[in-house]
Amino acid sequence: MSDKLDWLEAMKPTKQESNKNNDTKKFSRQVAITDIVLRSNQAQKIYKRFFRVTNNALMSLSVGMQTIPKIQEETSNIINKTNQLIKDVKEQLLIAITSITNRMSEAGIEFDEYNNPSIPGLDIKYDNPLVYHIELRSPTSIRFLELLGLLDRYCLLETFLWFAGEFTNAENSNLRFKWQQTVGKVAMSIVNLERELRAGI
Repeated sequence: MSDKLDWLEAMKPTKQESNKNNDTKKFSRQVAITDIVLRSNQAQKIYKRFFRVTNNALMSLSVGMQTIPKIQEETSNIINKTNQLIKDVKEQLLIAITSITNRMSEAGIEFDEYNNPSIPGLDIKYDNPLVYHIELRSPTSIRFLELLGLLDRYCLLETFLWFAGEFTNAENSNLRFKWQQTVGKVAMSIVNLERELRAGI
């Protein structure tokens, strides 16, 4: 008898769901939940300024606007365009990270078994890492979140080269600002594309 009621077990609420008050006026949308830490000021700024609106725009494109027949094709084209934007900047960041990692090795900066850099005698870290509880609302949101992670990783690696004297103060500031702006432009493009499509409905 119990084997025949597996479907009923699947309908039992989790402890978290049992403690939640029903809100019948609210849509129940799919989300992927995770916690992340962003250590650099640059990644934190992008998150604070852009993540919520970009996440919502991507949900609108991936879910809401896909249900409107007259703009389905245009919506799919914009999703493809946003994926390409993210992919292009990801590739650029990965190249920059590889380049900076090679330069660190040449400068004698060591990496541990978890690929974390270190300079003997110095404890180099960020003094205000921020932890965020995130509800990702589409697969493309996950890809954008990865960009934030790569930006944060780049800044961490660049910090070590700066402390090692391999970058001047001006180079340190300019490189960080460049990549912060690059990731920010991706977010702005996504939000603007979604708004333009919505305005034309």
